[in-house]
Amino acid sequence: MKRSSSQVGRKLLLVCLAAVVGGAVAAFLPRPSLAQQAQRQGELSEIPSSAVGVMVVHPRRILTAPESELMPIEVISAVCEKELGFDPVQLSQMTASIVLPQQEGAGPASEPPRVLLALRFSAPQDPEKLFAEARMNMEKEDLAGKPFYVEKYRQEWGIYMADPQSVLLGHPALIREVVKRTGDVPSGPVIQMLQEMQPLSDFVAVVHLEPLAQMVPEPMLQMMLPPPLSAASEIPPLVSSLRVQANFTGDSRCRVMIFAKDASAAEKLEHILEQLLRNAKQMMIERLENEAAMDQDDVVSPAMARYIARVGNRIIAEIMPQRKDNALAWEFSTEGRPGLALAGTMVGLLLPAVQSAREAARRAQSMNNLKQLALALHNYHDMHRHFPPQAITDKNGKPLLSWRVALLPYLECNTLYEQFHLDEPWDSPHNSALIEQMPEVFRNPSAPRIPGIAHYLGVVGKGAFFEEGKTRKFADIRDGTSNTIMLVEVDPDRGVIWTKPEDLPFNPDNPLDGLGHAHPGGFNAAFVDGSVRFISANVDPEVFRRLITIADGEVVDPDRY
Repeated sequence: MKRSSSQVGRKLLLVCLAAVVGGAVAAFLPRPSLAQQAQRQGELSEIPSSAVGVMVVHPRRILTAPESELMPIEVISAVCEKELGFDPVQLSQMTASIVLPQQEGAGPASEPPRVLLALRFSAPQDPEKLFAEARMNMEKEDLAGKPFYVEKYRQEWGIYMADPQSVLLGHPALIREVVKRTGDVPSGPVIQMLQEMQPLSDFVAVVHLEPLAQMVPEPMLQMMLPPPLSAASEIPPLVSSLRVQANFTGDSRCRVMIFAKDASAAEKLEHILEQLLRNAKQMMIERLENEAAMDQDDVVSPAMARYIARVGNRIIAEIMPQRKDNALAWEFSTEGRPGLALAGTMVGLLLPAVQSAREAARRAQSMNNLKQLALALHNYHDMHRHFPPQAITDKNGKPLLSWRVALLPYLECNTLYEQFHLDEPWDSPHNSALIEQMPEVFRNPSAPRIPGIAHYLGVVGKGAFFEEGKTRKFADIRDGTSNTIMLVEVDPDRGVIWTKPEDLPFNPDNPLDGLGHAHPGGFNAAFVDGSVRFISANVDPEVFRRLITIADGEVVDPDRY
């Protein structure tokens, strides 16, 4: 119930973003001679004085332009009318403002930023249809004689019907501030920037960066960045503001400007940006080469690596900004064939980014799989007062089935568990028929899909969590539960049939055998405390050996893996 009102802003932003992207696509296409645009005055009175960022979009101007003829306008209109109660073709302007919460001292704020959306329509709208679903979960109030709807519980979103052609949507406190304000256009850094940019383009965004820089200290930013991109942590103290303006109709141009504190800061910023671009290029090539090494059938990754290596320096030179005084500027024109070439280049660069995003999602899913298995092992221990042995055995101690089968009741797989004949080996005619019913929780989503192959194994050997003929209890983990590994994610070619009592043999002389290639850069491991951590493929073998043994008395610093 509460979720629907909070989704309104996101839905609206997505629709307007679709309009902007569609206009950009249309701008790359051949078109007739350009008509001059009329001077348009942006609406600034509905921007809070304390805003640190503002975005202004003109959906109607974009959607009704000849350049947008190929856009699925009918689809966009149908979705908006159903979900939000208005046709975006009638949305003349949307202004989105971001305000940071009040805070004391430096460091991240405890509350999220507040948002205010101001919508202006070209024709009167039906007040009964506008955001009707969201308003069902809101309390109606009166504000300056007009209907004002506020969330019943969290009170983080409100809707104010200013008049038949104007709506305010966002945090109730910001709506009240704007409605009760009287007089001229308010002052403030972002408002001053917008005034200097009149007449406003189809899309405009301005950000006052100094307050944002104060929120994230440089040491904290360094911790969040991979080493090749750590130089980015030096950027916030150098910059003061960001301005973006783009036209997707008429004279189609895009201009991005970053203003530094002074000319010296601008020169340093230019050097950092070039360094970051070159490091990012090398990171991308290495990632693609790693992905290609994992999958011999992958022809896209090595081809993309060669493409980036071939044109990377030229692309960096093309996208480096022009520096003048304290400003760095990028300006793009989509006129004629260069626009099409730029579009092709951007698509080429986005492909590895999409692949990287997919791998990041698969890695996150794999971590979740291991967390589920660790929780199931804990629940098994709660029930039996010990962890499962490495194998289900017969009365003579002969291994029959894997610990993974014993774990099924704790993974909500009772029906499958009850189908096994626990007194028969994994490859008996009856049990072998169940191999293809392996639960997905045992499969690494980054590995090639082979029916019945599991990639989460125990390390079996003397002194390890799994040791032949023994069961472990929490009390046995003398090195500490956060310092001992239960399960590892093996290389794709080291997977085993999930029901077979087979895992990864512990080789003290080569403890990383079969590990390090589950994902680019390393593999996941589940520790006895239930946590899951990513282990670098370059981890010191001696450090990893200590993580495998349960009682060698050697505690390992997490920074070492």
